[in-house]
Amino acid sequence: DNFGTNNYTVYEGNRLKTISGFTNSSYDYDANGNLKSDSQKNITLGYNFLNLPQTVSGSQNLSYTYSAAGEKLKKQSGGTTTDYVDGIQYTNGNIDFIQTEEGIARNSAGSYSYEYNLNDHLGNVRATFYKNPNTGQLEVLQRDDYYAFGLRKEPVAKAGLNKYLYNGKELQEELGQYDYGARLYDPVIGRWNVIDPLAEKMRRYSPYNYGFNNPIRFVDPDGMQGTDWVKKGNKYLWDDRVIDQKTADQYQGTNSEYIGKQAQIATKKTDGTTVGAINLNSDGSATNAETGENASKSISGQLSIEAKTLKPDAFGTGLSINAGAGLFYQGLQISAGFFSEGEGPGQAFFTVGTPKTPLFFDGSISAQALVGKSNSNTFDLSGDGRSYGAGAGPISGSFSQGLNKQGKVTNNIIGVGPSIGAKYTGGGSNTRTYTVPFWIPFTFSAAAGRFLH
Repeated sequence: DNFGTNNYTVYEGNRLKTISGFTNSSYDYDANGNLKSDSQKNITLGYNFLNLPQTVSGSQNLSYTYSAAGEKLKKQSGGTTTDYVDGIQYTNGNIDFIQTEEGIARNSAGSYSYEYNLNDHLGNVRATFYKNPNTGQLEVLQRDDYYAFGLRKEPVAKAGLNKYLYNGKELQEELGQYDYGARLYDPVIGRWNVIDPLAEKMRRYSPYNYGFNNPIRFVDPDGMQGTDWVKKGNKYLWDDRVIDQKTADQYQGTNSEYIGKQAQIATKKTDGTTVGAINLNSDGSATNAETGENASKSISGQLSIEAKTLKPDAFGTGLSINAGAGLFYQGLQISAGFFSEGEGPGQAFFTVGTPKTPLFFDGSISAQALVGKSNSNTFDLSGDGRSYGAGAGPISGSFSQGLNKQGKVTNNIIGVGPSIGAKYTGGGSNTRTYTVPFWIPFTFSAAAGRFLH
């Protein structure tokens, strides 16, 4: 593509100071090893206490705002303000799009158009398409190709609005760099702007390198240590002595393949049909990608998993206030309360239920103590579910289940407590639960109290 080559000419330790070729620049760093100036781009960067970029000045003027945990909340570029709120992205106070599992739902004057991404094996978005509302046909909105270290090929095969590209990370167009959350990455020179926070565990590699300098094979989702999964035949195993192919050969034999810190592997039938996936996690556990359950072998039984640890099933307790009214197919049940796994503030929840069969009668009010078990290592009560209950006079009981998008059970909760009235919902109710962190209602209550006072 007539780029030629780059010469990485001057280093100071692991810090690249000068580069020449199709990129001609000099770099300077702060005391923590964070890149603070790039002469070719004519930018100066400032960082917060988490070594996250906070300001960019010079040819570009940007500012970033983060939570105390380092989560990006806001970006300001000129007169444009972008807010990031749990997968919902706002531009100048208006919803721009909502991220989905397969792409985004883009807002257009209050109506939403679903756009879908096609990714390669590294998570790079290669094409974005949607169903044209006028023709009813699929239409490609954007198509991208990349050089090995993530630089977009120009001219772009088909330009569009999607900025989540290489590894699915957001392109900071003003800088030509990708935001990986923990660090910014420059695909032109194949280096991070900030050192690896676990650099001392990988002393044979530069703390600025991307993917062990092998981006065709490795993905670096968070810029941290690349341990520790190895493949031997049909077995995937965790070995915390392994950090690269050399140590995999040393400890597991030359027939082993170093996988990396984390990966997702497809599970297939004997005829090659893909039936699911398993997540090999960075903590040494393996979980079903669909349900979050511990995975010791694949769905098809063709692969085996030897994990460092199993994620324990989560248990939790809570309280709820419940009320219902209805007969046969006509009725409504509501429930509100809180639920906690024993660590952190837990979740405040609100549930609405409607009859799913004619075996439904409810004219009761109750308070119940709750105890439950999740099929994974955490509870998420939000979403669809089903519930069953019975009671008469002073006591009532209930049994509820949370369901994932495939209709599989994710958690089971039993409730029992005093009641007034009677109910029988043996045929079950379809439910929908909404949750917020438990401290939020108290925050609003306290704020309202101060205001009224």
